[in-house]
Parts: sequence; C-alpha cells; structure tokens
Amino acid sequence: MALAQDDGFSQRYYSLSQTILDKKNEYYEILEKTQKSDGDITEWLLWFIGAVQSAVDTSGSLMEDTRFKAEYWRRFEDVDVSLRQKKVINKLFEFGRKGMEGGLTTRKYIGWTKSSRATAWREIEVLCQAGMLRQRGAGGRSTSYELPWPENTGDKKGRSS
Repeated sequence: MALAQDDGFSQRYYSLSQTILDKKNEYYEILEKTQKSDGDITEWLLWFIGAVQSAVDTSGSLMEDTRFKAEYWRRFEDVDVSLRQKKVINKLFEFGRKGMEGGLTTRKYIGWTKSSRATAWREIEVLCQAGMLRQRGAGGRSTSYELPWPENTGDKKGRSS
C-alpha cells in the first residue's frame, strides 16, 4: 500500500481498495504464498502492480462512461422523451457498457415503468428512431435493445416488424 501512497499525487482518481476487494481471494492467496516464501516478494509486487493497473483502468472506464452519458443527454436534449423513458435510459446507464444480461426487452420495460405493452413498444420505438437505443437481435421474441455505446454503434434504427 505504501507503494501506491507514494505516487506523488495529492489526489487519486482510482480505487485500489475496491480492486483488492474485487480480487480478495487472489489477494489473500498471493499474500499467504509470499509470507510462506523465502522472503522473495517479486510475485507479490507483480500482483500488486497489476492490481494498481486494474484500478486505474477501471477508473478510466468509469470516467469515459460518465463523459459518454453527459454527451448522450446533450446530443438528445431536443428529443421529447417521457419520464418513463428517461427512467429506463438512466437505468441502462447503471449497467454500464457491458449492459444488462439479455439487454432491454419490452417485458423489462413494462416491469420497470408499469406501462402497458402497447405503450412500452411505442416508447421503445421512439427511442430507437431517435437513435437513443439500438436494436439487437433479428426481431420477435429475441429482440432486445441497448444504449448506443461508441463501440456498439451501428446503423440499425427503429424496429423490424
């Protein structure tokens, strides 16, 4: 930890403690292995440097996601969306770039917004036509939707009937 604290910066924009919590089992394994070794801490240092790199990478991704969200709302500020639609979009942002398992479906939209199937379909269609959502799948029951993250951009707009 002293290594990370002696980086010369007054503020850190990454969370090493969160990374260690996320990799808790690895951390305890490498710590135990190092304590039982002949004093060579090279393997632990390599693990620790990797953990710092992982923390920095995670922080960078979070900053990129936050920037994308701000740009997204600026880009679509003139699109007339309901509070339900905003709620769903913001919920999708909570899942980040990886998205939610199975993507947004009409069924999930109905569950989150307590709207009718027709309203859900219509509101999703508006979001797709505006480019605020992107359709995944061939249509029908397998259809789901996602945010148009930069690496997920495509020319699919709207829905297939």
